[in-house]
Amino acid sequence: MSGITLKNPIVNSVPIAIAIGRKGVDDNGKSLSTGLKADNDVVSTFLGQGLGDKAKILTKVLGNMGYSSNALRITKDSLDSIATTFSDMLSVIAQTGGSKAATRTLDDILQQKIKTVEQQIKSAEFDGRKLLTGDLGSDPTVRSKFDTKVVNVRSGIPVAGNFAGSATAGISSINITNNANIATGASGNTITVGTITFKFVEASPDYTKNQVLKGANEAETAQNIATSIKNNQDESIRGYFVDVLGNSVVIGQRSPGASTSVGIMVTPTGRAMAVTSPTESATINFIGGANFATASAVGDSITLAGVTFTYAAVAAQSTVNTSTVLHGVDRGKSVTNLFDAIQTHPVTKDLINRGLLVVKNAGASLFVRTPANLVDLRLTASNIARNSVTTTDLSQEITRTIQFTAAAADTETVIVAGKAYAFRDAGVVLPYSLGNGTASANASAALLNTALNDVASPLRSLIDAGLLTITVAADTVTIVSRVGDLLGASDGAQGAGVILDTHGNAATTFATLVNNTQLVSPFIAKAGAIDVSGIRNIEGFISNSLTPTFEVTNHAHSNGGDNSAVNLYTQLTGSAPVGAGNGDVTIAMTAKMAGRSFQAIVFRANGGNLNNRLIQFTEKSTGESFTVKTGAAWNPIVTTDENAKTNVAPPIQTLFANAVFAQTRDLTINTDAGDIVVNGASVGSVEGMTVSLNSTNFNDKKFESFVITSATNNVPGSVKFTATISGINYVADNVSTTNLVKGTALLLKQEGGDDVLTINIGEKGLTKLRDVANYAPISEAIKAALTSSGSGLDVRVGLSFDDILKIKVPDVSTNKLYRDNAGIFHEKLTVLDEASAKKAQEVITNALNEVRAAQARVQGQSETVAAASTSLSSAIGVTKDASAGYLDTDLVQAASAFAASLKSILAAISTLQAGARVADAGLEIIKSAAA
Repeated sequence: MSGITLKNPIVNSVPIAIAIGRKGVDDNGKSLSTGLKADNDVVSTFLGQGLGDKAKILTKVLGNMGYSSNALRITKDSLDSIATTFSDMLSVIAQTGGSKAATRTLDDILQQKIKTVEQQIKSAEFDGRKLLTGDLGSDPTVRSKFDTKVVNVRSGIPVAGNFAGSATAGISSINITNNANIATGASGNTITVGTITFKFVEASPDYTKNQVLKGANEAETAQNIATSIKNNQDESIRGYFVDVLGNSVVIGQRSPGASTSVGIMVTPTGRAMAVTSPTESATINFIGGANFATASAVGDSITLAGVTFTYAAVAAQSTVNTSTVLHGVDRGKSVTNLFDAIQTHPVTKDLINRGLLVVKNAGASLFVRTPANLVDLRLTASNIARNSVTTTDLSQEITRTIQFTAAAADTETVIVAGKAYAFRDAGVVLPYSLGNGTASANASAALLNTALNDVASPLRSLIDAGLLTITVAADTVTIVSRVGDLLGASDGAQGAGVILDTHGNAATTFATLVNNTQLVSPFIAKAGAIDVSGIRNIEGFISNSLTPTFEVTNHAHSNGGDNSAVNLYTQLTGSAPVGAGNGDVTIAMTAKMAGRSFQAIVFRANGGNLNNRLIQFTEKSTGESFTVKTGAAWNPIVTTDENAKTNVAPPIQTLFANAVFAQTRDLTINTDAGDIVVNGASVGSVEGMTVSLNSTNFNDKKFESFVITSATNNVPGSVKFTATISGINYVADNVSTTNLVKGTALLLKQEGGDDVLTINIGEKGLTKLRDVANYAPISEAIKAALTSSGSGLDVRVGLSFDDILKIKVPDVSTNKLYRDNAGIFHEKLTVLDEASAKKAQEVITNALNEVRAAQARVQGQSETVAAASTSLSSAIGVTKDASAGYLDTDLVQAASAFAASLKSILAAISTLQAGARVADAGLEIIKSAAA
C-alpha cells in the first residue's frame, strides 16, 4: 500500500478564488485610500468630481463678486466722506455774516474744504481705476477725460488796428522716409512729442508704455504713430492735434498763441524719419501766350492726391463728370475751374477741411501747400509745354514796387496775378477797371482799392490767406508775394515783370518796377491778439451770460523827474523797471470775468508807445494767465489818470467782447468692442479710436446718434457722417472712403455753428465704407463707443453668460457737482460777500443732493451684489455637500466590496484547508484497513 496518495479535491479552484479576492482587495483598498472609487461605476464618480469642480468655479465667481463689492465699498466710503465734508461746508456758510476777519477765516476754511473734496474724489481709486470720475459709469455725457482744458480764441475783431491778428498755432510733421531703416527695441528709433518719448516695437504695442508698432511700409507706420500719440494718456499730449497724410504724421498745437514750437524730435536723425515744417509749397503754372489768353488744351491734366483733373473741349463739358473734367476759355478760366474742382472733389475737399491742403487762385497759376510733406500730395502736370509744377520756397518773399511816374492814360494796364487792371476814361466800367487816373497818386490808390475791394479778383483770396499784401504810399504801390512774382508773371514772349498798355507796347510804360527779394519766415506763428494758452480748467472763464470787464486801477506818469511811474511799478512788482526816464508811465489793470480776477502791470519807458507789447493778465491765486498782444501802431495817450482809463482798457474790453473762446476736450469713449464684424469678416474697429470736441459750451451735452449715409454729391466711394449731440448735428459730407485710414482725423462740423467734433479713426481704418452694406454696422459700432463713456464692471453671478450684473458708479467729479439751480458750473466758491455766500450755499446744497443720490445708487448696487453673493454662497455649499455625498456613497460601496473580497480569500483558504483535512482522513482510513 506504500505509495498510495490521495489529492485535495478543490486544490485547483482555490488559487483562482484567492486571486480574485486579492484583486478586489487591491482595487477597493485604493479607493478607500484616495477617496475615489476605482471600479466600473464611473457615473457616480463623475457626478462627484463634476460637482466638486463646479463648486471651485463658483468659489472663483464669488471672488469676482468680492472684487466688485470692494470697489463699491471704497466708493461708498468715499461718498460718505464727501457728504460729510459738504455738510461741514454748509455749516461754515451758515456762520457767515460776522466781522470781516471772521468771514475771511470762514472763507479760508471753505477753501480748505473744497480742496478736501477734490482730494477725496481723486483718491477714490480701486485697482488703477478712478471710481468717482465716470470711469465706471455708462453715460453719454460729453465731457473731458482730463482736467486740463485746451483753449483757443476762434475769432477776435481788432479795434482800429490796435491789436495783432488772430493767434496762430505751430505745426510740424514727421515724414517716414525709409521704413526699412526703422529699428525697434530699447536702442531703436524714437519719437519725442513735447516731453513724451515713443519707442517702436515689432508687435502688440502697449499704448500705456508709449509704444508704436512698426508698420509694413511707410504709410502704415505713419498711421501707427498717429494712433499711438492720440491714445497716449499723458496730459501734455492733449495739447496737440494729430492727423496723417500719406507717409507723414501731421502734429499741431490745439491752442494758438505766442509759441510756435510743436516740440517734435526723432532719433537718430536722417536715417528713417525726418521732422519737416511747412516752409515749402508748390505752384502750378499755366504757361501760355500773350496777355494770358491761351487756355489749357484738350487732354491736359493735373493730378493731386491721387485725383486726376483733365481738360476737355467746352462742348463736351455737360456730358462728363464735372468733378474731374474741366475746360477753360483762357488761362484765367483754366485756373479758376481747376481751383473750384479741387475745392469740391471729395478727396481733395476732405484734405482742405482737415487743414492738410491749402489751394489758392493766383490768377495765372494755382498755389498749393500742405503742412505735411510736399511729396505726399503727389502733384504732377501732364503737359509740361502748357502746364508746369514748380516748388515755391515759402521762406522767401518777393517784394515788387510799382512807381507811377505819370498819370495813367486811358487803356493803360497793370497786369497782376494774370489779370489786366485797365485804366479807363471816366464813365467806362469794365471788369477790374481802375478809372482814369489824373495823377500818379490817383493811379496808385485806384489799383490798391480795386485789389482790396473786388471780391471777384484772385488777389482778394491771396490777401485773405496772408500770401499777398498790397500797400500804397503816394504814387507807389508795394506788392509783397509769397507765391512767386505776380506782376506779369509767366507772360510768355512779353517777359516777366513788364507793365504794359493794352496794345502791348512796352515803350509806353507809365511806371517803373523796383525788385526786392528777401528771406522771411512766413508761416512762423506770431502772438495773436489774445493768447489764452496759460488758462487751465477754463470752464466759466468766458461765458455768453457774463461780459468781461477791464479797468485801469492805478496809474502814474513821471514828469519833471519825480520817478512816480518807477516808484509805482516797484511797489506793485517788487522790482525796478528797465529803461526808466522822464515821461515814464506805469499802468495797473484788472480784468474780471466769471468771478475771477486777473491783474496786469504795464510800464512804458521814456514816453514810448504801447505798440508791440505783450500785456499779461495773471490770477494770483492760481498763477493762470492770458496775454493781449498790442498792434504795431497802437499809441494811446496815457499821461493822465483819465485818458489812461479812457484810452487803454476800453479797446481791450471791446476786443474781448468780440472774441469767441473755445475748448478742445478729449472725450472718454468705450472702445472695448474692438472689431466691427459683418458676416464673419472685420470691416473696421473702434479699438484705438479717439474723439475730441472743440466747443464754447459743454454743459449737459450728450451723444444721441451716429449715422453713415451716402454722400450728398452721390460720387461713388464718398460718404456722409452725422453725429447728433443734444439735438445738434455734426456733419462731415462728401468724404472719400479712400482717405479713411487708421489715424486719420475725421472732422465733423456743427450745423449752424462753429463747433468741431474730431474722430481719429481706429484700427483697420474705415475704407470698407465703400460698400453700402457696411454703413449700418459701422454706424452702430461707433454710436455704441460714443454713447458709453465708461465700461463699468461686469459682475458674473453664475456660470451662464447671462448671469451678469453691471456695476456702474455715477460721475461725481467737480464739474458735475458744483452747479447752481440753473445748471451753471461754478469753479470758484467764496463767502466773502453775501451774494457769493448765497450762491455757494445753493451750489453746495445741490452738490450734496447729487452725492446723496449717488450714495443711494451705490447702496442699491451693493445690496444687489450682497444678495447675489449670499445666494451664490448657499449654492456653493449645496454643491459641495452633493459632491461629498456622491463620493461618500462611493466609499461605502468600496468598503463593502473590500470586505467581501477579504471574506472570499478567507473562505478559499478555509476551503483549501478543509479539503486537505479530508484527504488526510481518507488516507488514514486506508492505512487502518490495510493493517
